[in-house]
Amino acid sequence: PVRWTLPQGAFDALVATSANAFLAGMPVPLPDLPLYAVGKATATAARAAGFTDVRTGPGGGAAPLYRQMEAEGVRSALHLAGERVKDAAVPDALTLCRVTVYAAASRPLTAEARACLAAGGTDWTLLYSAAAAQQFAAECVRAGLDRTHLSAALLGAPPAGFPADWRRLVRARIPTEDALFAAAGLLCE
Repeated sequence: PVRWTLPQGAFDALVATSANAFLAGMPVPLPDLPLYAVGKATATAARAAGFTDVRTGPGGGAAPLYRQMEAEGVRSALHLAGERVKDAAVPDALTLCRVTVYAAASRPLTAEARACLAAGGTDWTLLYSAAAAQQFAAECVRAGLDRTHLSAALLGAPPAGFPADWRRLVRARIPTEDALFAAAGLLCE
């Protein structure tokens, strides 16, 4: 979580495209507005943070959520966003005011993680963002890990220049955790 202030202006709704927007709970007292969440995990985190009118998007990322908001008459929304935002098409009739409420910090692999990866004790590495994918690939190089023995599943598109020399490299069909697990052939409840 990062410090932020509520921008001036009137908003019809709030929008969150990541559960990370609620790492610190409800960041500041917000008006009693509907909060549009990109998916189930984000909606659950919003409710846990104290939001009561939470509306879940249709799935498939931010663009379909923005279209839903427009269809429901939202004209101006405050986007509780991360420091890095993947741009998605915003309908002309919808104005988003983005405010950064969290930032991701890259960290090196722990000695335990490096040892587990080197020993073949990991079936899959699940990469939830382009930044995480870049960081993990860089950490493999730094730790001298042979990627040809590792499998990775990406939630989104691989970032530019992402290495392809993995044992297996798969991508989720849609940007949801369930799709990520399915791409890796992992069953979950």
